[in-house]
This record gives sequence, C-alpha cells and structure tokens, in this order.
Amino acid sequence: MSSVNLNDGIYHDAIEKVNDYIQAFNHLYQLETFIDSEIEEIFQEIQTIIIEKYKLDPSKVLKSISTACKYHHKYLKSYWALFKKVYDKYSPKIDVNELFIPFKALVFKEYGIKTFSETSSDAKIITQLLNRDIFEIHSPGTILHAIMNDDLQSFIPFTEQPKFHKNKLIHHYLQLEIYSIIDWCCYYGSVNCFKYMRSKFNAPLGKTSLSLSFLSQKSDIVKECLQNVKPDNYSMNFAVASHNIEFVTYLLNNYTFDVDLRICYNYNNLQSFLLFIDTFKLCSSGLLYISEFMGNNILAKYFIEKGCDVDIKEKLSFKTPLHFAIENNNFELVKLLIEHGYKANQQITILGHSELSFACQNGNYEITEYLIQNGAQVNFQDITGNTPLHYAANFNFVKICELLVKNGAVVDSKNRGGETPLLFAAKNNSLEAAKFLVEKGVDVNVADMFHRNCFYSVIIGNHVEFFDFLVSLKASVKMDFHGENLIHTAVYHNRKAFIKKLIELGLDPNKASDSGETPLFIAAAQGYWNIVQLLLQYDVDVNLQSDSYGDAPLHHAVDNYKVCKLLIDKGADVNIENYNGETSLIKAVLADNVKSAEVLLQNGADIEKADYSGHTPIMFAKRYKKHKMLKFLTDKGADTSELDNIAEIDDEYNESYEEDFEN
Repeated sequence: MSSVNLNDGIYHDAIEKVNDYIQAFNHLYQLETFIDSEIEEIFQEIQTIIIEKYKLDPSKVLKSISTACKYHHKYLKSYWALFKKVYDKYSPKIDVNELFIPFKALVFKEYGIKTFSETSSDAKIITQLLNRDIFEIHSPGTILHAIMNDDLQSFIPFTEQPKFHKNKLIHHYLQLEIYSIIDWCCYYGSVNCFKYMRSKFNAPLGKTSLSLSFLSQKSDIVKECLQNVKPDNYSMNFAVASHNIEFVTYLLNNYTFDVDLRICYNYNNLQSFLLFIDTFKLCSSGLLYISEFMGNNILAKYFIEKGCDVDIKEKLSFKTPLHFAIENNNFELVKLLIEHGYKANQQITILGHSELSFACQNGNYEITEYLIQNGAQVNFQDITGNTPLHYAANFNFVKICELLVKNGAVVDSKNRGGETPLLFAAKNNSLEAAKFLVEKGVDVNVADMFHRNCFYSVIIGNHVEFFDFLVSLKASVKMDFHGENLIHTAVYHNRKAFIKKLIELGLDPNKASDSGETPLFIAAAQGYWNIVQLLLQYDVDVNLQSDSYGDAPLHHAVDNYKVCKLLIDKGADVNIENYNGETSLIKAVLADNVKSAEVLLQNGADIEKADYSGHTPIMFAKRYKKHKMLKFLTDKGADTSELDNIAEIDDEYNESYEEDFEN
C-alpha cells in the first residue's frame, strides 16, 4: 500500500479547519467495540463536535449511525447504543425510510414509532426480528457465525460437508446482495477463514471481495484482493465508506475513476470529499454539497474565498448551493451566498422549483423572509404552475402563508391543473392554512380542471373536521366529475361517515354517473356491506340497472355473499337480466363464488335460466372450468344433458366473457 500523497493546496488548508469533525466521523464508521466506556467516548464526540460545534442536525446524525452500522453490522448493539443516546438527548424526527432494517425494528420496539407498513417490502423481516433477539446477527452453529468470529475451528467442518462448494452463495437479511463465502470473509475481516479458503480451495476473488475488504480494513485480505482484482467505481464507494484515507488515496494514485462527490456525503466522509476536490479541481462543486455535511459554514466561507462559483448547478437536479442550504435550513449559508452575489429567484431546479418554493416547502420562516427581502418573486410559478403559496398552504405553514400574502402573493392562483392553494390545503388536511386563506377571501367553491372541489379531496383523505369547516362556510357540495357526485367519491373510498352528511346536504343517492353507475352499484361491486346497508336506508332503487351492460347491483355483488343476502333481503330481484340476458347466478358462476350462488338459489334464483345465447349457469361452469361450481350446480339438480356440447361456444362469445371475467 502506498503512502498518502497530498499536496499543499485546498486539501491541506481545509483539513486543518475541520480535522476534529473528520476524526469524529472516522471513529463512528470504524467502530469495533462493545465496551460501554468506549461507546460513550464516541457519543461525546458526536455531541460536542458534530452536533454542537458543527451544527449538524441530530436527525442526520441518526441516519449516519444507521448507515455506518449497515457496513459494520457485527457491532449492531454498539451502534444502537449510540443511536439511543442521540435520540434520548435531542428527540429529533426520525426518517424511518432511511433506517437500516434492524434499526426499524429496534425503533418500533423501543419507542413505539411505526417504522413500516404491513405491505412494505421489509415488513416480513422486521416482524421476524421483533420475535427474536435482534442483536443476534447470526445464529450459533451456522457458517456465517463462524466467519463473523473468524472461528476457524468451527468453520472447517462446514467445508468438509459433501454439499460444500467453494463458490456457494449465502444470503442474509441484512444485505441486499448475495455474497460468496470468501466475500463474507472479506466483509468481516476473517483473516484465518479467508486464508483457509484461498489455500485449501483457491476460492476466487471478485470485485465484491475487494470492495468488502475495504470495510474490514485487514491489510492481509486487502493486499491479496488488490493483487487479483482491478478496482472500479464500486470499489471506490466502499473505500470511501471505510473512512480509511489511505485506501482512497491509493486508488486515486493508481487507477482511473469517475468522480462522484455525492458518495462522500452519503458516508459522511469529508476527508475524501476534500481530497477529490483538490485532486480534480472541483472547488465550485464542493460548494454545492458542503451544507450536506454540516451546518457550520467554515468550509463554505473558505470555498467562496477561493473563488468558487456560487451559482453552480448540480448536473442531475439543477440545484444550486442555495437550494441545498435551504433544504438544510442553513440560514447563515443562505445569507453568505446572497452576500457574495447569488441572485434569489434566478436559479430553477429540474422541476422548476425556485429557491423561495424550497424555503416554503421546508417551513423556514426566517429564510423565506430573507429571500423575499432580496428579490425573490412571491408569485413565481414552477413547471407545474405551483406558487410558493401553494407549498406553504399544502404543508400548513400558516405564518409563511401570512408572510407571502403580506408581500403580494395571489391567494387564488391556479396551477396547470387548475388547483389553488386552498385545494392544496384541502388535499393535505391543512386546516389552519385553509382558514387563513378563507379570511383573505378565496373562493371556497373553486374546482380544478376536472371539476373536483375541496370536498372531493377532503372526502378521499377522510378529513372530517375539514369537511365540517367547509359545510360551515356553506360551500357547495355540487360536483360533476364524469357524472359522479360526491356520494360516488365517498363510496369509492369507503368513507361511510361522509355519505349520510352528503345526503342530508341534498345530494341524490340514486344519481348515476356517465358510465351508469349509482353509489349502490359501486358499493355492491366493492363489497362494502356497511355502505350498502346505509344506502338502503335512503330508499335507493335496489334493482336499478345502471351500468352500460344493464347490470343491477346484485350482478356485481356476487363476490361477497353477505352483500348479496343484504340486497335480496331488501328486495333485489334474483332473476333480473342484464343486456346479455345474464342473471346474478351466471355472474356468481363466473366469479366462482359458491356461497353467493347458494344464497341466490335459496332465494329463488332460476338454476336453468339461460342468457340470450342459450347458455345456462352450469354451461358457464363447464366452459370456464369452475369445478367446484360445476359440482355444486349438479348437486342442486341443474340440467347436465347439454354439457358435452359446451365446447362448441363460438370464439367471439368466449372472448367477451373472458374479458369480463378478467376485469
């Protein structure tokens, strides 16, 4: 390994200014201890240097601890101890989407904070973790447990098993990728197991092996990997994550890479960041990302004094240093950039967001006010037509709404979809912002280009208090969205609480949409028993054939036998035909719902009633291979005499029913 080769330029000067910050993060990413006193020392560095001196947001510190653990998960228990110390001290907001999987489980277990949804991709793993010892990374008696502890005596017997293969891949829930045995040796720095695999089996080394070896920093393993594998950008990512500047410098001195400064702040590696800037003359680019590292502006001032371009844009997002400073609530850096020539409202991101829009989304009053004082346009519309007031109202930042309006913001400005700030407030349940906008005279009956009003968004979001607020203003509940009224909306989204209120406000529960669907039809099709029951209390027509096929509610209730029974009890005609002559029993056969078919037959459905092409329910059962239904209908006495000819149904008829069934 070559020695570090640094010049006396930017790198040398900058390191002196922030060396304590660099060392604190090095200690975090290179943690290899379970000793409480040593963990406490690292926490003290985090507290006094990273958070208090350099003003890094504690929520970002939590993310950094989680990220560091991902690359050293053997020390999960120690990293969790650090995480708890920071959280218990500062109580910052936790971005659960950024957490390493075991941290999601631990946060949920320790603090009761919901860190996953039942449908999320990692829900199953988290549930399993909650039912076991989370800190037990690998179960004793497994090959990975032997590798993690570099226990050669326990490891060798696994290699002597008949099914052992040197290239065997082993997956573990803590890693997205599947690693080979030699890769796991590299990851854990298991020198003895590594040497055994190389000498005994000549286990091949690949780019993954090299990359993982940087994390464990065992020189014997790293050297052998470098002798056999040529590093690439992937390898550099892991070298940066290792926080070992010798690895990074060696790679820069001996190989060619595409430079991506973002990997440095992904791993909080300010030293590598400065090295890249100095090596590749990227001073202005450094200014882009410096606020990602810290709230302290020592380096930002240094870069500006070096002549960095304060208007530089990131290639992918078109964000400028000011955008990043606003995102990180770094007011001092915002002032510094504007004082050095940055013109507010001159630079737009790829999505058309101005700096003022960013400030309003972030809810930073101080920055918003300063930008306005320095020429930011309060009515600037981004690529979607949204103004800063749209964003402030959306996030319920009332004080910022007041500030914008005071400085001339148009309260009823419409975006490209016809949405006003009030419609944004309704969509996001920002009631206080809505009340302010109403005080300023906005039109409470405003609708977007699709004729959807505030009630529409409030019903979808289940915002009861907001709904009542609109009613108190005597806002109109009339809406025509493809012939649908708001009751249709409430039924689609299973919002029972609003249906009664809407009917009492004068909306027709029998109203058919442009496609012919009534609220009862929708509720029956969705299987919403409670809503069907409610609608039936208002004398809706239970046999209204309301869709384009002439179906009645009972036709589409066959997926839920309880809804079928409820409709029948309220007078639904069990033998009513649609425009193809299909009865509800035929629909039940196509849906393969025996329970619904049984309810229909118990209430007088004609088992032999055919559609207009002459096909009876049992013929459909035979044609579409509904074996349980076929047996059920046979047992109920259906005529089976024509079943041998059922295959002769013409293709056009066949295709129409397949399409209907699939939908």
